[in-house]
Amino acid sequence: MNDGVLGIIVLILIGLTTSIATNFFIKKKVGALLLPVLLGCVTFQFLGYIYLGYVDPFFIVSTIVSGIVLLIISFIVNISFKYFRENV
Repeated sequence: MNDGVLGIIVLILIGLTTSIATNFFIKKKVGALLLPVLLGCVTFQFLGYIYLGYVDPFFIVSTIVSGIVLLIISFIVNISFKYFRENV
């Protein structure tokens, strides 16, 4: 397994964990949608720093791309939580 696949797996796991945790505790849609993106981006960059031993030279691009991916994950989790709160 190369570093790229490992990074994608870690990003998805961070996104799912932060999105589920914030949607479980925060009932407002906007807060539960944007807070996991912020927490996920910071956590992903911090773990990248720990793994590499230095700050990635392209961390700005990485932050933007990971923010978009985390926003999509957060949106999907937010929709599923809304569905289960209303229907179950």
